[in-house]
Amino acid sequence: SSYASTATRLDVRRLQLPRLPLDAQRGYGDRFRALDEFERALRLAGRLGEQLVRGMYDGLTDGTVAPD
Repeated sequence: SSYASTATRLDVRRLQLPRLPLDAQRGYGDRFRALDEFERALRLAGRLGEQLVRGMYDGLTDGTVAPD
C-alpha cells in the first residue's frame, strides 16, 4: 500500500484560524509598514552610495577630485 492511499484528508470547512484582536492586527500592520519604509530607505542609501563612489572614481580619473 502506498502512503497516498492511507493519508487522511483534511476537511477545510472544519479548520479554525486564530484571529488576533483588531488592536493587535493594527500593531502588526504598523510594524510591517515601518519595516518596509526602513528597507526602502536602506535601498535608496545603497543606490546613492554607489553613485557617490562612481562619481569619486570619475573625479579622480578626470582630475576634478584631488587625491589628497
